[in-house]
Amino acid sequence: MHWVGSKYIAPELEQRPLLEVAKSSVDEAEARSANGFTVQAMVVLMVALDGAGYQQQAIDLLGRAKRMLFSLGMNYNQFLIESETRSSCLDESWRRTWWELYVLDAMFAGAHRSTNFSLFDVPTDVGLPCEEDEYAINQIPEPRTVQDFNDRDFAMDSRQFSSFTYRILSAQNLGRVMRSFEAAEVDDNMHAQLEMLLASWRHNLPDSKRDSLQRDGRPDELATHRTPLVRHTHFFICAVVLASIVQLSAWSSSSEGRAEEDESVVREQVRLCIGTLRQMATVWDTASRALGQVREVAARVHGWRAHSRQMEQFLVHVTEEDMLNIFADDMTATTTLADMETTV
Repeated sequence: MHWVGSKYIAPELEQRPLLEVAKSSVDEAEARSANGFTVQAMVVLMVALDGAGYQQQAIDLLGRAKRMLFSLGMNYNQFLIESETRSSCLDESWRRTWWELYVLDAMFAGAHRSTNFSLFDVPTDVGLPCEEDEYAINQIPEPRTVQDFNDRDFAMDSRQFSSFTYRILSAQNLGRVMRSFEAAEVDDNMHAQLEMLLASWRHNLPDSKRDSLQRDGRPDELATHRTPLVRHTHFFICAVVLASIVQLSAWSSSSEGRAEEDESVVREQVRLCIGTLRQMATVWDTASRALGQVREVAARVHGWRAHSRQMEQFLVHVTEEDMLNIFADDMTATTTLADMETTV
């Protein structure tokens, strides 16, 4: 936690010693007395390592965390029951540890394509996490189960599920897409099933989860809202980069006759993505690299669009006879150059 905190307030030179202490502390804990708290420390360290650009170290640590989790049986509710210390807050913390690692396993697989989301197939009976504000004030309700969530649309129970639960569902959907991606490329039926899966997630999202405000009135995590973006993990950068790709593609492929105001909207969306990456780059090194790549592509698209507009304005004042003369001059120049090369 000291190293992660230092990324927000300390220069790079002061962060390095804390990183080495963090890694050695986790290594020592893993070797001497592995427990649930060690898994939690691994989760924090692997996220920050990945965001800081130490991708392979983060992937290796993810594998170690999963092996320790299995050895402790944290994917089963029995782990909570057999814990030496019990409280509603600590029980919720253990549930969140399992599900957070589950979501991270999906994110690593989706972002890096170097892991395969192995936790997707792991059996579990761990209860689902509660809302953030309930956890913060230790007013934790009886946890709902995965089966409760799967039956949510066919049950008379009106109790809603937490935002964390819908985050878990997103990870599950990602797992299904990754497992079926190759088949969907050649099987139209499979492709339709995946599209239906993603559409169902959006259509069945409760109204309370569609709002941009949380229950306590604070803004939810959206880039267009006045939220401190540096509080996001670096995985938010992936979403911003994907949005950048979409907007840059729309900008570059827009027709010549497109209204200036429409093009301006797309251009401002690209500016939003660049600004978001610039702000996150103050903490996460991966955002710096993504920022450079997006800006490079944006500069090329901007230059191409500007050149295209200049050509369009030029052609307005050029007659057909002028164009023929231009081509004739070009042909003469080309012939002259060819003659010169032959002579040489």
